[in-house]
Amino acid sequence: MWEFIPITLKPLKMNLLKLNSVGSVLDMEDGVVYPQLVGGLPDLNMGVELSECSDEWVLSLSREDRMKIKWPQANNSLMNSTKFEDC
Repeated sequence: MWEFIPITLKPLKMNLLKLNSVGSVLDMEDGVVYPQLVGGLPDLNMGVELSECSDEWVLSLSREDRMKIKWPQANNSLMNSTKFEDC
């Protein structure tokens, strides 16, 4: 028997960037981070603004993923790049 799970789709076009080191995707249009489901799709019901992500999440970003999203920058919440050993 099939079980359908309701998913709310965003009406706007999404430009998603995979952040493999933290198992998330970032919508580059609106700066919202979504957890990545097992199949690779974003969990659209669990989005959080990039600026509201925890320090633990940010510090778990690989160097490669930080370069993709140009983190850290002056306008990011976590500006202390010395926390990253490879900066």
